[in-house]
Amino acid sequence: MNENPKLNYTIVGFCDPNHRVQNIPILKNGTRFIESTVSNLNWQIKAIPLNKKISRFVILRDPYERWLTAITEDIKVYINSRETTEEVYYLDNLFKNTNINWFLDFLIDRDILYFDTHAQLQVKQLNWIIEAIGKDQLTFIKLNDKLGQTLNHWLHGEGVTNNFNNAKINATDKNVDEIYKKIVAYFFDGKNIKRKEKVLDYLKPDYELYNSVNFINPN
Repeated sequence: MNENPKLNYTIVGFCDPNHRVQNIPILKNGTRFIESTVSNLNWQIKAIPLNKKISRFVILRDPYERWLTAITEDIKVYINSRETTEEVYYLDNLFKNTNINWFLDFLIDRDILYFDTHAQLQVKQLNWIIEAIGKDQLTFIKLNDKLGQTLNHWLHGEGVTNNFNNAKINATDKNVDEIYKKIVAYFFDGKNIKRKEKVLDYLKPDYELYNSVNFINPN
Protein backbone atom coordinates (compact mmCIF):
# COMPACT_ATOMS: atom_id res chain seq x y z
CA MET A 1 0.00 0.00 0.00
CA ASN A 2 1.42 3.40 -1.00
CA GLU A 3 2.16 5.94 1.67
CA ASN A 4 -0.09 8.98 1.73
CA PRO A 5 1.95 11.67 -0.09
CA LYS A 6 0.66 14.26 2.39
CA LEU A 7 2.80 12.61 5.08
CA ASN A 8 5.80 14.24 3.42
CA TYR A 9 4.27 17.69 3.84
CA THR A 10 5.46 19.84 6.70
CA ILE A 11 3.59 21.64 9.46
CA VAL A 12 4.97 24.95 10.69
CA GLY A 13 4.50 25.66 14.37
CA PHE A 14 6.26 26.21 17.68
CA CYS A 15 8.36 23.23 18.75
CA ASP A 16 10.15 22.64 22.05
CA PRO A 17 14.00 22.45 22.02
CA ASN A 18 14.02 18.63 22.19
CA HIS A 19 11.42 18.21 19.42
CA ARG A 20 9.00 16.33 21.64
CA VAL A 21 5.92 18.44 20.96
CA GLN A 22 4.68 20.84 18.33
CA ASN A 23 1.79 23.29 18.34
CA ILE A 24 -0.35 23.54 15.21
CA PRO A 25 -1.29 27.23 15.32
CA ILE A 26 -4.72 28.55 14.34
CA LEU A 27 -5.28 32.30 14.26
CA LYS A 28 -7.43 33.69 17.11
CA ASN A 29 -6.94 30.46 19.10
CA GLY A 30 -4.41 31.58 21.67
CA THR A 31 -1.48 31.96 19.26
CA ARG A 32 -0.16 35.12 20.94
CA PHE A 33 -0.62 33.53 24.36
CA ILE A 34 1.43 30.52 23.24
CA GLU A 35 4.12 32.64 21.60
CA SER A 36 4.56 34.96 24.57
CA THR A 37 5.26 32.00 26.88
CA VAL A 38 7.26 29.55 24.77
CA SER A 39 9.58 32.24 23.42
CA ASN A 40 11.06 32.35 26.93
CA LEU A 41 11.54 28.57 26.93
CA ASN A 42 13.64 28.44 23.75
CA TRP A 43 10.85 27.02 21.62
CA GLN A 44 11.26 27.82 17.95
CA ILE A 45 9.06 27.86 14.88
CA LYS A 46 9.91 24.72 12.95
CA ALA A 47 8.66 23.02 9.80
CA ILE A 48 8.17 19.40 10.88
CA PRO A 49 7.22 16.67 8.37
CA LEU A 50 3.91 14.97 9.13
CA ASN A 51 5.59 11.57 9.14
CA LYS A 52 7.91 12.55 12.00
CA LYS A 53 6.99 11.03 15.35
CA ILE A 54 6.17 13.99 17.55
CA SER A 55 3.28 14.89 19.84
CA ARG A 56 1.20 17.59 18.19
CA PHE A 57 -1.40 19.70 19.97
CA VAL A 58 -4.15 21.87 18.56
CA ILE A 59 -6.15 24.52 20.40
CA LEU A 60 -9.75 24.77 19.20
CA ARG A 61 -12.23 27.44 20.12
CA ASP A 62 -15.98 27.78 20.15
CA PRO A 63 -16.54 28.73 16.48
CA TYR A 64 -18.97 31.60 17.00
CA GLU A 65 -16.98 33.15 19.84
CA ARG A 66 -13.86 32.89 17.68
CA TRP A 67 -15.56 34.36 14.62
CA LEU A 68 -16.63 37.48 16.54
CA THR A 69 -13.04 38.27 17.47
CA ALA A 70 -11.73 37.16 14.08
CA ILE A 71 -14.02 39.35 11.99
CA THR A 72 -13.05 42.22 14.29
CA GLU A 73 -9.41 41.51 13.48
CA ASP A 74 -10.17 41.30 9.76
CA ILE A 75 -11.78 44.74 9.91
CA LYS A 76 -8.72 46.14 11.68
CA VAL A 77 -6.45 44.66 9.02
CA TYR A 78 -8.63 46.29 6.38
CA ILE A 79 -8.39 49.66 8.11
CA ASN A 80 -4.63 49.52 8.64
CA SER A 81 -3.89 48.37 5.09
CA ARG A 82 -5.08 51.64 3.54
CA GLU A 83 -2.54 53.52 1.45
CA THR A 84 -2.42 56.77 3.41
CA THR A 85 -2.35 57.61 7.11
CA GLU A 86 -5.25 59.98 6.53
CA GLU A 87 -7.40 57.16 5.19
CA VAL A 88 -6.40 54.88 8.07
CA TYR A 89 -7.30 57.61 10.56
CA TYR A 90 -10.63 58.29 8.84
CA LEU A 91 -11.69 54.64 8.76
CA ASP A 92 -10.48 53.97 12.29
CA ASN A 93 -12.54 56.89 13.57
CA LEU A 94 -15.52 55.83 11.45
CA PHE A 95 -15.60 52.28 12.77
CA LYS A 96 -14.92 53.15 16.39
CA ASN A 97 -17.06 56.24 16.84
CA THR A 98 -20.07 55.76 14.57
CA ASN A 99 -22.76 53.17 13.96
CA ILE A 100 -21.26 50.38 11.83
CA ASN A 101 -24.44 48.35 11.35
CA TRP A 102 -24.57 49.44 7.71
CA PHE A 103 -21.18 47.83 7.10
CA LEU A 104 -22.14 44.58 8.83
CA ASP A 105 -25.41 44.53 6.84
CA PHE A 106 -23.34 44.91 3.68
CA LEU A 107 -20.98 42.04 4.57
CA ILE A 108 -23.54 39.52 5.78
CA ASP A 109 -26.11 40.19 3.06
CA ARG A 110 -23.42 39.49 0.46
CA ASP A 111 -22.11 36.39 2.27
CA ILE A 112 -18.77 38.06 2.97
CA LEU A 113 -18.00 36.27 6.22
CA TYR A 114 -14.26 36.77 6.06
CA PHE A 115 -12.03 39.05 4.01
CA ASP A 116 -8.65 38.31 5.53
CA THR A 117 -7.20 35.20 7.15
CA HIS A 118 -8.44 35.53 10.73
CA ALA A 119 -12.12 34.69 10.17
CA GLN A 120 -11.49 31.73 7.92
CA LEU A 121 -12.65 28.39 9.31
CA GLN A 122 -10.54 26.40 11.74
CA VAL A 123 -11.02 23.30 9.60
CA LYS A 124 -9.40 25.06 6.64
CA GLN A 125 -6.01 24.46 8.21
CA LEU A 126 -6.73 21.15 9.91
CA ASN A 127 -8.67 19.03 7.44
CA TRP A 128 -5.72 17.98 5.31
CA ILE A 129 -3.72 17.10 8.43
CA ILE A 130 -6.56 15.01 9.84
CA GLU A 131 -6.98 13.28 6.47
CA ALA A 132 -3.28 12.40 6.46
CA ILE A 133 -2.70 11.18 10.02
CA GLY A 134 -6.13 11.00 11.68
CA LYS A 135 -7.62 12.81 14.65
CA ASP A 136 -6.16 10.27 17.08
CA GLN A 137 -2.66 11.54 16.28
CA LEU A 138 -3.52 15.02 17.53
CA THR A 139 -4.13 16.27 21.05
CA PHE A 140 -7.08 18.67 21.12
CA ILE A 141 -7.28 21.38 23.76
CA LYS A 142 -10.30 23.62 24.26
CA LEU A 143 -9.59 27.33 24.55
CA ASN A 144 -10.89 28.55 27.90
CA ASP A 145 -9.73 30.56 30.90
CA LYS A 146 -7.83 27.53 32.28
CA LEU A 147 -5.79 27.02 29.13
CA GLY A 148 -2.48 27.60 30.91
CA GLN A 149 -3.25 24.98 33.55
CA THR A 150 -4.27 22.46 30.89
CA LEU A 151 -1.11 23.05 28.85
CA ASN A 152 1.12 22.74 31.91
CA HIS A 153 -0.44 19.42 32.86
CA TRP A 154 -0.24 17.97 29.35
CA LEU A 155 3.29 19.22 28.64
CA HIS A 156 4.48 17.82 31.98
CA GLY A 157 3.21 14.42 30.84
CA GLU A 158 5.25 14.82 27.66
CA GLY A 159 8.38 15.65 29.64
CA VAL A 160 8.48 19.25 28.44
CA THR A 161 9.39 22.23 30.64
CA ASN A 162 6.53 24.71 30.90
CA ASN A 163 5.33 27.71 32.86
CA PHE A 164 2.02 28.81 31.40
CA ASN A 165 -0.28 31.04 33.41
CA ASN A 166 -4.04 31.10 33.01
CA ALA A 167 -5.34 34.09 31.06
CA LYS A 168 -8.76 35.50 30.42
CA ILE A 169 -9.83 34.87 26.84
CA ASN A 170 -9.79 38.12 24.88
CA ALA A 171 -10.21 40.23 27.99
CA THR A 172 -8.97 43.23 26.00
CA ASP A 173 -11.54 42.70 23.25
CA LYS A 174 -14.43 42.37 25.67
CA ASN A 175 -13.54 45.36 27.83
CA VAL A 176 -11.80 47.83 25.53
CA ASP A 177 -12.22 47.13 21.83
CA GLU A 178 -15.01 49.34 20.51
CA ILE A 179 -15.32 47.54 17.17
CA TYR A 180 -15.66 44.16 18.88
CA LYS A 181 -18.31 45.47 21.26
CA LYS A 182 -20.31 46.92 18.37
CA ILE A 183 -20.20 43.64 16.46
CA VAL A 184 -21.36 41.67 19.51
CA ALA A 185 -24.21 44.14 20.06
CA TYR A 186 -25.21 43.93 16.40
CA PHE A 187 -25.71 40.16 16.53
CA PHE A 188 -27.38 40.36 19.93
CA ASP A 189 -30.08 42.55 18.38
CA GLY A 190 -33.10 40.40 17.57
CA LYS A 191 -33.68 42.12 14.22
CA ASN A 192 -30.39 40.64 13.00
CA ILE A 193 -31.25 37.03 13.87
CA LYS A 194 -31.37 36.00 10.19
CA ARG A 195 -27.92 37.42 9.64
CA LYS A 196 -26.61 35.63 12.71
CA GLU A 197 -28.06 32.40 11.29
CA LYS A 198 -26.02 33.02 8.14
CA VAL A 199 -22.88 33.23 10.24
CA LEU A 200 -23.76 30.04 12.13
CA ASP A 201 -24.42 28.27 8.83
CA TYR A 202 -20.96 29.32 7.62
CA LEU A 203 -19.49 27.95 10.86
CA LYS A 204 -21.12 24.50 10.58
CA PRO A 205 -17.92 22.72 9.46
CA ASP A 206 -16.09 24.14 12.46
CA TYR A 207 -18.86 23.06 14.83
CA GLU A 208 -18.80 19.56 13.33
CA LEU A 209 -15.10 19.31 14.15
CA TYR A 210 -15.46 21.01 17.54
CA ASN A 211 -18.21 18.62 18.60
CA SER A 212 -16.52 15.48 17.29
CA VAL A 213 -13.05 15.59 18.85
CA ASN A 214 -12.06 14.37 22.30
CA PHE A 215 -10.72 17.34 24.25
CA ILE A 216 -8.30 16.63 27.09
CA ASN A 217 -10.10 19.47 28.94
CA PRO A 218 -13.77 18.99 28.03
CA ASN A 219 -15.02 21.38 30.73
